[in-house]
Amino acid sequence: MQTPVQQGGFTLQELMIALAIFFILAVVGVPNYVGYVRNSELSNSTTTLFSDMYYARSEAIKRKTPITLCRSADAKANAPVCGGGANDWTKGWLVFVDLDSNGSYESGTDDLLRVNRPPSGNVQIRSNNNATSRIEFSTDGSLVTTFAPAIFAVCDDRDADGSYDETHGRNIRVGPMGRPEITTGSIPSCSNPA
Repeated sequence: MQTPVQQGGFTLQELMIALAIFFILAVVGVPNYVGYVRNSELSNSTTTLFSDMYYARSEAIKRKTPITLCRSADAKANAPVCGGGANDWTKGWLVFVDLDSNGSYESGTDDLLRVNRPPSGNVQIRSNNNATSRIEFSTDGSLVTTFAPAIFAVCDDRDADGSYDETHGRNIRVGPMGRPEITTGSIPSCSNPA
């Protein structure tokens, strides 16, 4: 005499209910996840530039020599140089000791300390006219290159319409004393920080 074998598995109803729950969670979760990723990219880009500003300032004080932070056309090039479009820091920046005091990095002359760029192509970093190409920290940590504040706007194209959104943007303000500060929330302008 054989014992009946129990068959396992899902009924069609159970499978349809599980799929419906999965699709509901996907519809609710994916937009929230995209927003989380965009916020993370924006925060990471802001923090990277902010920390390099703090690093340049502290190195100027520690080394007792001026330290320059300049924008770069391609910070990841084999031989990075200062350059790029006016007020556009999106491609990256260099932190260096400007030994010949000309405001630009030369690999044979100056001491390169850091090379960096925002981690995402979706983020734009622009500066006001007080930091069009560089900022320089003096031996006491204050700004050398300007008396007015240098302001950087960090924005993303959150809705993928080709324009950068002020709603979620961040400003980094470097006052005459050289201390950078971050402001979050809605900012006045992504293209002309003030």
